[in-house]
Amino acid sequence: MPVKIVILWAGRGRRIQKDYPGMHKALIPLNGRPLLTHLLKNVERAGVNEIIPVLGFAQDLMLEAIRQYGSFAKIRPVINPDYEKTNNLASLLCAEELLSGEEFIVVNGDMVFDWHILADMAGSSGNAVATDFNEYPVQLDSPRVLIKNGCIADIGRHRTIDEADGYAIGIYRFAAESSAAYFQLGREITAKNLNAGYHEPIVPMLQQTSFFPVSTKKYRWMDVDEKADVSKAEALLNTLAAGDIL
Repeated sequence: MPVKIVILWAGRGRRIQKDYPGMHKALIPLNGRPLLTHLLKNVERAGVNEIIPVLGFAQDLMLEAIRQYGSFAKIRPVINPDYEKTNNLASLLCAEELLSGEEFIVVNGDMVFDWHILADMAGSSGNAVATDFNEYPVQLDSPRVLIKNGCIADIGRHRTIDEADGYAIGIYRFAAESSAAYFQLGREITAKNLNAGYHEPIVPMLQQTSFFPVSTKKYRWMDVDEKADVSKAEALLNTLAAGDIL
């Protein structure tokens, strides 16, 4: 089981800033507690004991909260000083020194989800992508995943869901033998595009490296991107607390 988890918390969450000006998205209260506390609880329940938070916006407040609610784990913060002009791939690259040649999981910092999803990822082996195979009335704004012979053949938003098999929800696992190559490709991509997403280096890796989908099954998840998502996230947390995963 990988002992390291990277949580991407550098950005300010521009879409939600108009409703929560100056507040980091991860500090927005959900059912009376900051969003990040729910994510950290999932990390604890999944048995991961080392957290590498990548910080930028409101980094002092964030680190204080992480240390308060993440006391169960070793915390090794990393700073993205260019968070205002870069995307999450650049943020993940800031942790390269701690991760290259290591096994790790990376998670989007604005997610609310059933902890079993993370536990399944932590318990898997090799390179893996948490993949939602469920059907939805409209296409989700998440990278689409194409599966061939049990492996991921393509990933990205360039495909429609009709051309793919599921969604990459924002939780990825990298094997130790693959992480160095991932970071090398990541540097090459960000040299051309600072707004690249951290799933993008995976695409060229697929030619020689196997990535496997880990199904989210019926476990629920969501991103918190705008104000309307806050009440939905609170409702989801209530459902999860009641033990209802359907």
